[in-house]
Amino acid sequence: MADTAPESRLPAYLVAFRTPVWDAAVARMAARTEAYAKNGRFVILADDDDAVPVEAFPKVAQARGGEHALSVLLTFVPAHDYYVACAHAVQVNANLDGVVAEIAARELDLVAPELRRVDQGSPWHSAITRQFPDPWTMLPAVTIMSRRALELVCADWRARDAQLRAEGGLAWTGHDGFVPSAVASGAGMRMADLAEFVRLPRFSADATLLAGEPGLDEAGTIAYPVLGPDQFIIHCFRHHPPADFMNPESSLRRLMAGFSLEDVAPHLRRSLEREDNRAGIARLQALQRGETWVDEAEARRAETDIARGKPCTQSSRDPNWSARATVEADAGQVVSGELAPDCAHHTGYEADPWWQVDLGQAHALREVEILNRTQPDAQERLNAYLLLGSVDGASWSVLYFRPYGRRVSGNAERPERTELAGRPVARFVRLQVAGYSYLHMRRVRIWGDPLPG
Repeated sequence: MADTAPESRLPAYLVAFRTPVWDAAVARMAARTEAYAKNGRFVILADDDDAVPVEAFPKVAQARGGEHALSVLLTFVPAHDYYVACAHAVQVNANLDGVVAEIAARELDLVAPELRRVDQGSPWHSAITRQFPDPWTMLPAVTIMSRRALELVCADWRARDAQLRAEGGLAWTGHDGFVPSAVASGAGMRMADLAEFVRLPRFSADATLLAGEPGLDEAGTIAYPVLGPDQFIIHCFRHHPPADFMNPESSLRRLMAGFSLEDVAPHLRRSLEREDNRAGIARLQALQRGETWVDEAEARRAETDIARGKPCTQSSRDPNWSARATVEADAGQVVSGELAPDCAHHTGYEADPWWQVDLGQAHALREVEILNRTQPDAQERLNAYLLLGSVDGASWSVLYFRPYGRRVSGNAERPERTELAGRPVARFVRLQVAGYSYLHMRRVRIWGDPLPG
């Protein structure tokens, strides 16, 4: 891996530190990145000129609604052999001179983390599989491109952007696969994963890191995403339902355990106000007064949930999105008692996916609560569904059919609860959606009375 680089082998390169925000923590991260690019030119690439009041560094601003940020670099800071774009949440602990020199020595045109080909049948990447014969994807937090690759990508964007918008698909800037797919389509272009040049032990889009955590300063590494305290709190409320903070069992509450209520309250209140969540604001005010807020009805529901902690299974697991190694472990997260930030489990893309719980004995069922995942663009997958019941796990009957209509709620304060007519008897309860899709829920709770024997 890269460590040092003789100046004679070092091409002219530019480091663009891209950020939509600016505060003391972001400024420290920018200074750190600049220090590791000793012989490179350094600029701040701001998403909006007015929103990022940078003073200590040269700044290039991208006008909202204008061309993509990478083409802005070609326009305002041309004549570099390589361009390094780093997101503001990237913590650099590696010699960028050495990295760029090694990339140039291998005559590479694109280096990025998690760079891989995409299966043409992938529904998740359909926006690029429709556009490119050889589709790729990557995690764009760090992107290193040769000048010729950058010119190719920007030209490709201009040619495709109007067409994509007219078709109502994802814009060029909205998908991680467009940059590597465009580069791969060029004659003689060569690509490699960033992990070939620097160690990435804490680099993932799935787990946010707080600046100052132990191990983040390890030499020769790059970490992502690393946020300062304020941006960490904002990120948490952006990616979790804000009202979850008032639930001691929620993953959000545990994630923010190191912050005081004084740190959290201003951000939480703004998030609750945006949702017009007056009950949540009242709870927050009670907490600020030092009162203990207890939702007695919710406490009773949690205590009497007969599905909590029971064995589960499901039709499949997804190798990319399932959090657990087996279908049983992944399915069990739905009834673990923990309130997941988004989805607790994830099946593969398949025909008629299902999830199932074994209640341990037959019960006369009263009510079922289904909580959808929170990611808006994926909630539509849980709309119409069948709720099935079985005493022996072999013969099934329909307990409830939900017709297609409004998507199932992912808000824990407004879950979808269904009273089951006639108190049907079942030991096994299964939820199934029709057609080719994924199934991913946040939580399932069931209430009923055990039958003797």
